[in-house]
Amino acid sequence: MAKQKAIAWIYGDWKKSYNKVPKLLQALQSCFPGTICGLCVKPYYEGHLMVRDCCMFDKVFWAFLSCVEAFNHCKPFFSVDGTHLYGKYGGVLLIAVAQDGNSNILPIAFAIVEFQAIKAALGADDSGWHPPRAFHAYCIRHMIANFMSWFKSVEDKRYLINVTYSPS
Repeated sequence: MAKQKAIAWIYGDWKKSYNKVPKLLQALQSCFPGTICGLCVKPYYEGHLMVRDCCMFDKVFWAFLSCVEAFNHCKPFFSVDGTHLYGKYGGVLLIAVAQDGNSNILPIAFAIVEFQAIKAALGADDSGWHPPRAFHAYCIRHMIANFMSWFKSVEDKRYLINVTYSPS
């Protein structure tokens, strides 16, 4: 309890922090002209009753114009990585990244969403996402973790490392 009070005293409470998100996005757009931002909120309910003039954070997206423009000079492939956010509200921080010609990583866009929102967004008819017929998506981190637990020999693990670093 003392730790939570100390964090709230230093950083403010959760409610105040979430209320600052629109101002943060405005600051990003002011400091970095052309920054693309999107904030989605949803109605707030107490039980079955909707509270008027009150909303809940749903998801947020931002991309810096310079990163979007730089993507035009990258390899025609991007990946999305995510990390779970732990705390009172949770969620997932997603980052879309690409590689330039020198294999340097370029962040393209950022989003904070609920995990279920990812599946729902990809499944929506108006998402703009139209995977090829034989499309498959894999989480590389989970593939490697599964590989490492399945194959125990040092030689097999070295083979995996060599394959991932080979230019193809």
